[in-house]
Amino acid sequence: MAPQVSAIQHHLECIYAIDPGCRAEQFLVTDPADAAPDSTAPEEELRVRAGADELELALYLSADLLDRLRDDDPLTRLHDGNLADLCLVIEGVSHFLGVAWHARHETPVTCLELELQAEVDKYLLALLIAARQGHGRAPRGLHGRLFRQVRYAAGLDHATRQRYHRANRYAAAYCAWLERRHLRRGDPRALVRELRRFYRLRQQAKLGHISHRSRPH
Repeated sequence: MAPQVSAIQHHLECIYAIDPGCRAEQFLVTDPADAAPDSTAPEEELRVRAGADELELALYLSADLLDRLRDDDPLTRLHDGNLADLCLVIEGVSHFLGVAWHARHETPVTCLELELQAEVDKYLLALLIAARQGHGRAPRGLHGRLFRQVRYAAGLDHATRQRYHRANRYAAAYCAWLERRHLRRGDPRALVRELRRFYRLRQQAKLGHISHRSRPH
């Protein structure tokens, strides 16, 4: 139904050397009724409900979004017009993997960690996909588009808006450092080692790791 979901999961699993033990497309829903009742994300939402002995997940991607992906697949040809749709799917799959992987390893994960990781994943995969398509570079002004030209939904409460803003600032600083330290040097092995280590850090360690290397604005 959505080959991009499977492909994005595969890319992220390879980058981070993780196995969540399940496939995101198996939890994919397209009916808005399956999104969280208080959802402020009209086209992408990860719904999580914890029971006594199990975790229920549903990855909602709107039917309109999936139609656009089918008609203009960013995995075939990434450009400025479909970058936003690609980022929506990456965000949903990133959240799904984060929750599933931590649950499998019985380790806690915070909403801030999930948002921070998703921001990093959007930047990395856009670079990777552009490179694999032979562009040799990301869409124009990628860092600025993802981290500075940001608009949040009007209905967000203060705490949620602050969490998104904080995740954005830290991810912007981390991705800028990755570009300076690894991407420009053309050392993919060092980059992968760094990313895998970062993925496994807990929240405070991640924020400290970023702050030590670059000061978020």
